[in-house]
Amino acid sequence: MPTNKNDKDRSEEERERLEQEERERQLEEQRKETLERQAREQERRALEKENLQLENLALLREQNQTLQRAMESLVENMRETLIKEKKKIPPPLFRGKIGEDPHTHMLRAKDWLECEEVPAAEWTYQFRLTLDGRARDWFHDTTIHDWKDCKEKFLKQFSKYGRSDKQLHQKWRSLSFEPATDNILEFIKDVRQTALQMGYNEEAMVSCIKSCMPENVNIALYNTRDLDTVTDLLADIYHKVPTYKLKC
Repeated sequence: MPTNKNDKDRSEEERERLEQEERERQLEEQRKETLERQAREQERRALEKENLQLENLALLREQNQTLQRAMESLVENMRETLIKEKKKIPPPLFRGKIGEDPHTHMLRAKDWLECEEVPAAEWTYQFRLTLDGRARDWFHDTTIHDWKDCKEKFLKQFSKYGRSDKQLHQKWRSLSFEPATDNILEFIKDVRQTALQMGYNEEAMVSCIKSCMPENVNIALYNTRDLDTVTDLLADIYHKVPTYKLKC
């Protein structure tokens, strides 16, 4: 009997041991499964986070591109608006009249062309906009090749106080003096100025002045050859005090 009891006890212990081992094995498997599941979950979350970051990055890039395009469009619209609203500066005008200085006009015209941002290749054509009257007629009647040619021909034509050679000859031939209405000193000054513009000497000035005087005055000037003496004599005859010697 005792032997049977001991065998039974050992069998019971063995069974409990096996059951304990089975439980431990199951617990170990569960622990491993839990760790694997947690690892897979962490990997999944990390992958989702990475994908989300990539999506956010792509979204930011798209937003930046959209913003950049919007800014470029805004800048272009503003530029076009400024161009449209830009006040046009009226060009300086040269008419080829007496007293106009072609050198000054050429400088002003160049400033205007640059201010209006006219391409250098178009300066000659756009220069016509700064001319009027006789000067504009001259431009259309003259063959001009480029800006240098335009400048040289313009100054050559109008460099004599706004008068062309033809106009100066007409002026010279039309000089006259009316004792009842004209001032003798102003008349002599006009003769001198016109002669200097045309390159005439003092002898031509005196000859012109004498030719415009009445016969009785011409007799008084017969032997006079220099301009200052003629001026003094005529000032005395016409009761005008020559307060200066006429010089240009």
